[in-house]
Amino acid sequence: MTLAQLIRQNALAAANAADWSAVATAVKSLGLRAELRTCSSVETAGALAAVGVNWAAVMVLIDGDAVGRFLLTKMASEGVAWGHPLTVPYLRSKQGSVLTPAGVDALIELSSPLLFPSLTAEQCRVVWETAIAEDVALQTAAIRSARLASIESLDAATIVDGSADLDVAVSAIRSHLIAFGGW
Repeated sequence: MTLAQLIRQNALAAANAADWSAVATAVKSLGLRAELRTCSSVETAGALAAVGVNWAAVMVLIDGDAVGRFLLTKMASEGVAWGHPLTVPYLRSKQGSVLTPAGVDALIELSSPLLFPSLTAEQCRVVWETAIAEDVALQTAAIRSARLASIESLDAATIVDGSADLDVAVSAIRSHLIAFGGW
């Protein structure tokens, strides 16, 4: 889903009021995340170190039960999706002095990063105004196509030949164009 579609679905009133900071807040509050991906042990260690968590101590903590051993084995072979709905509760259950809340959040973010975490009001304004301009361009093109089709379908010679005078012919041609969007 595009940012313009998210704005249309979740912040239309604010966008119509040109309240771009409200639009940005509404989109960010959705907490949308990118598609899950698996993370290697090196990536995991880096994410934990970045928030001051001791990687080795976390591995010892996780290795203390069957689920943790399974995750460590999986991480060594193919990687772990730390943001998976089944993995997140496990991480939260291990949260404490060794695996801090910041460490849990870092692992979830590593595996499933937030979309639009630093979205600005200006970005929302630009995206919305661009989407509106694209919509207008599409509508204009559709109207133009309808008008051209109306003109192309008009058999003016038959209308003129079958009319009693020029005013009747012009009126009939005009009615045809109006009926089919060509006027």
